[in-house]
Amino acid sequence: MAFFSRDLEKKLNTIQEIHSDKRINLSGAIKETLRTQMKLHFACISALPYSSVREIIRQVVDHNSQFEVISLGSASQIQMLVAEGLVSKLVTSYVGDVYPRPGISPVFQRAVDNGLEIEQWSLLVFSLRLYAGALGLKFIPTTSLIGSTMTTDNQDSFITIPNPFNSTQEVAIVKELVPDISFLHVWAADQSGNAVIFPPYSENLWGCFASKKVVLTTEKIVTTNTIRELANTYQCLTLPGGIVDFVSESPWGAHPGSHYGPRGAGYDVDLDHLINFRESAKDPEKMLSWMKEWVLDTNSESYLQKIGLERLTANCRRLDESYWKWVIMDKKSIIQTGHPATPVENMIWVTTEIIKNQVHERGYSTILAGQGASNLAAWLAAYSLHETGQDINLLAEVGFYGYQPKPASPYIFEFNNLRTSTAIVDSIVSLGPLLRKTKSLGVLGAGQIDQYGNINSTRVDSFILFGSGGANDVGLNANEIIVLLPLKAGRFPIEVPYITVPGNNVSICVTTEGIFEKANHGTFILTGYIGDVSNEAQIIDNIREIINWELEIRRPLKQFTSPSVDWLQFLRSFDPDRYFLGRF
Repeated sequence: MAFFSRDLEKKLNTIQEIHSDKRINLSGAIKETLRTQMKLHFACISALPYSSVREIIRQVVDHNSQFEVISLGSASQIQMLVAEGLVSKLVTSYVGDVYPRPGISPVFQRAVDNGLEIEQWSLLVFSLRLYAGALGLKFIPTTSLIGSTMTTDNQDSFITIPNPFNSTQEVAIVKELVPDISFLHVWAADQSGNAVIFPPYSENLWGCFASKKVVLTTEKIVTTNTIRELANTYQCLTLPGGIVDFVSESPWGAHPGSHYGPRGAGYDVDLDHLINFRESAKDPEKMLSWMKEWVLDTNSESYLQKIGLERLTANCRRLDESYWKWVIMDKKSIIQTGHPATPVENMIWVTTEIIKNQVHERGYSTILAGQGASNLAAWLAAYSLHETGQDINLLAEVGFYGYQPKPASPYIFEFNNLRTSTAIVDSIVSLGPLLRKTKSLGVLGAGQIDQYGNINSTRVDSFILFGSGGANDVGLNANEIIVLLPLKAGRFPIEVPYITVPGNNVSICVTTEGIFEKANHGTFILTGYIGDVSNEAQIIDNIREIINWELEIRRPLKQFTSPSVDWLQFLRSFDPDRYFLGRF
């Protein structure tokens, strides 16, 4: 005899099966929610909501509408909105291109010249402001920003107050961030908006929890039981449908960005599409033509038809676990070229040696590197340290911990890096407790650096650079910072015009010709150089001509020549297209 009666079993099954239906096509969801002057949040978690961006542009471009846009990373998805004049203010931590290499965006520069306001924050503080908004805290303390120009630029949202529990200390606090609508793209959702989200987790779901409304797009709408199965099988992040207002099925909705799913499913970035966008963005007329061709003259279906199934599926194949091996075989002649080390490659090699030395001497267990030459140096140092039995963990700001990078691609946020991680967290954890509780070394690039080690990656007068990203948080929360910067005119002022990262924890700056270390009096002195001993005097003259501060020299200078052929080939295998290494 059954323990439960049939009526009770039927009642239990009914409770499991009945859910509200929030399904609507994306066009309808935008029409229902969007009003001019709203604060629109575009989530940077797992995948970017490109399909929502395109649909917003189609609907409002002819209606003289403008919005305050909130986006942790403002790359091509936000540039499209800006190019059509739809953004009056941008709240962000990064502005610029990302693929195929980080770059300054002419779209943002033209918009700033015409009155666009950009409110810059660090990646951690941006996430904390959404977290505060989600919890209704009104404000939240932070260990970041102090000493940065961001504190004076954002006085309406940043202050210091006496610590209420220790009156001899001051506490920095930032104001909550509460968007009107949050747009999020996910791997799978049911008709009620219950959704599963796969890494990277980056800013997490705090923007959705903080927003007044949530518009959810998903690769596919599935049953609620499928959501339960995915959530329990993969222990991935889940979004409760109770906070979602509309659900729209949007296959390939993160294109041309990437979207990673379970067991290697998903698709990689469409580099050709992003490069085409970036080239068009250089000229205002070409940019408008690009927008007309790829956004205004398409809808959700015709856009995918125009891209083509063959190209879409090719982006899927790149997620194969062994795909990197095929790339290396194809690029073998470039990797094994007999070309001697370039100045940038020499800079990376010297930084690798310095990282290894600092880890051995000071016992670091974690390295967090920025994008570009800095992450290549950190990667090769980590491999070398592992060979000697040194326990060292690579950490990425979006939340990859203990990852092991594979050759073929120099991008930190690759799927291979994700799946080799020993822990997956979000940006609040990676840039907060993981940096502070593990003994950590930061390796960063810069737009400019001054004699005190202050870093500028935000702006020079009215010229827009990238912004902080996680650099400010790394600079203030890591134990020590090493900076890489090619020796070029204008990049070594006496004092930087904008402090993105205070120089307190910056100890070493490696350039393409000289190595600087912080002296006891708090300014850089030259302690080494890259080149032949016979050229030492000429190298010093070159350095003195480029830097704007008075050159101090600690003798005898350390001399670095060039890396071995094997080391050089190993480096080149991580960037076979030389996106970060540059031309020979």
